[in-house]
Amino acid sequence: MLCCLFSYGQSRKIDSIVPERVKNKLYYPLVQSAIFYGTYNNTNKTNTGFQELKRNISSLDDLMPINHDTIEPTLDVLIKKTKGSDDVYTLLTKHFCYKGRDFEYITATLALKNLIALAQLDEVIAIEPSFRTVQLLNQSNTDIHSVEVWQGGPLANPLLDTITGKGVFVGIIDTKPNINHITFVAQNGGSRFEGVVNTNNFNYSQWSDPGHGTHVSGIAGGNGGGNISLRGVAPASKLLWFPSGTSNSELNALSLMKQHAGNQPLVINNSNGIFSGPRDGSLLIEEALQDSIIDNLIYVNAAGNQSTRFSALQFLPDHYFLHFQGEVPNSTSESIELNYKINPTNYVTGLENNQCRVEIWHHYCLVKRS
Repeated sequence: MLCCLFSYGQSRKIDSIVPERVKNKLYYPLVQSAIFYGTYNNTNKTNTGFQELKRNISSLDDLMPINHDTIEPTLDVLIKKTKGSDDVYTLLTKHFCYKGRDFEYITATLALKNLIALAQLDEVIAIEPSFRTVQLLNQSNTDIHSVEVWQGGPLANPLLDTITGKGVFVGIIDTKPNINHITFVAQNGGSRFEGVVNTNNFNYSQWSDPGHGTHVSGIAGGNGGGNISLRGVAPASKLLWFPSGTSNSELNALSLMKQHAGNQPLVINNSNGIFSGPRDGSLLIEEALQDSIIDNLIYVNAAGNQSTRFSALQFLPDHYFLHFQGEVPNSTSESIELNYKINPTNYVTGLENNQCRVEIWHHYCLVKRS
């Protein structure tokens, strides 16, 4: 859980808008969103109040997408609920339900005005926003030493020539790949992308091709187009693709790819991630993904390279986005001094006016959500 400091007067005002029982179920940006909407509602929804609401919720755009161009703003959320009751669906406009071993996880679109009502339902355990994701893998086959494996280097072994990924699905969650690239051409001349995993009204052609999806797909499953040094990890695998963008799309992709692969082995690569959270597996999206990884499914995520993501562009120092861990003994206090330099450029994360966001997590959230 995130610790935020408020004065007594601020806390009372917040409690009047977002009850304590509701706050305990919401990830902190959703608490902020509910406060923003409650404040707007208290203005009797005047136009001035609406413009202020739009300004306030736009400050959260770097974390989660919120549609504030409509009279009633909407946002995408991930809901963890008990099995049984279906009262939640009356408050949702779009939804996709994954039934886990012990709980149900729902990716959904929700009107902001219904957020508190949703959290008040007994069947709802926790609600998390659908986070914006960013590309995390920007290195090539050289970085994973596949060249040494295929070309007879120190990592080579004759047995490896027989491990090609044949009979295995490789699912790619990323930007749109060039499915007709030479490295994805099958022996029959067609594309090795057996298909893109479709949802209702999904149109592959509408997605742009910035290159990242092609690059990552090539590392995972490219056959090199006849050039052995350009082979990926599984050059004979069958390929699937689903667009990235938010954490909800990752869970939807996993579920749909599992349906497509059936009983065949499936390895999913997701070279995207989020910067928010405690990094301890307690986010709902992490929990839901973990609940999905059973039997013949492997899920691969690019993780741990936030510290150099921006330093390579000379925006920020190497330690930016690294998490620091400490211990505060009972009945004591600890002071934290934060120093940061203001960059004249509004850097890549989308934070405006050189804002600095600090998240402080403490371990008891693991107990509360178990």
